[in-house]
Amino acid sequence: MADDEQQEDELLALASIYDERIFIPSSEEKGGQFNVFLDLPKAFELKIRSRYLPKDSRSKKNRTSDHGASGTTEKTECYELLDVEYLPPIVLNFRFPEDYPSRSPPLFTLSCKWLTVFKLSKLCKCLDEMWAEDGGGEVILFRWTQFLLDETLTILNVESPFLLQYKKAHGQNNKKRRGDPRAFQDVASHYKLVGAILEYDQQEKKKSF
Repeated sequence: MADDEQQEDELLALASIYDERIFIPSSEEKGGQFNVFLDLPKAFELKIRSRYLPKDSRSKKNRTSDHGASGTTEKTECYELLDVEYLPPIVLNFRFPEDYPSRSPPLFTLSCKWLTVFKLSKLCKCLDEMWAEDGGGEVILFRWTQFLLDETLTILNVESPFLLQYKKAHGQNNKKRRGDPRAFQDVASHYKLVGAILEYDQQEKKKSF
């Protein structure tokens, strides 16, 4: 079967498997977007630096602290432990090159608000390895999406309490980008990260009622 026919068949198959909240086909090219919603363990907590939390979300009851090394001038960093049931999805955007799947893999990016570029880079590497292990020639998006759904928490050692981090992907003076260029932490700052996480969790809880 020709590449373009396999691409069409794969897109149709994916649309029949996943609902429109998870899989959004592109209207302009052969490609689309997957929203990977992870099922968190029960009683899952985020460990968040207190200074980034809104005051009404702070609680001395759930506060922990990390002290600077003995004999240094490092300040004590305080953290809050917050229960969450939902985290924003990992987003896989993809596009088919003309010679997919006979020779080349899908072109893709991975983005997420609560995973750093370095963690997302690890997932990018896993997807690359899956394609290499198969030797190409076969459609792979279903395997990729199921891997992200089923294995992300284990591969990245996401356990409670999970330290919420924001790390810029650029080195000094923004001259050198660290991590896989296909990986993006989709948030502008630590403050915005915390706000986005809390808002998303509340919205999803309301939907579940």
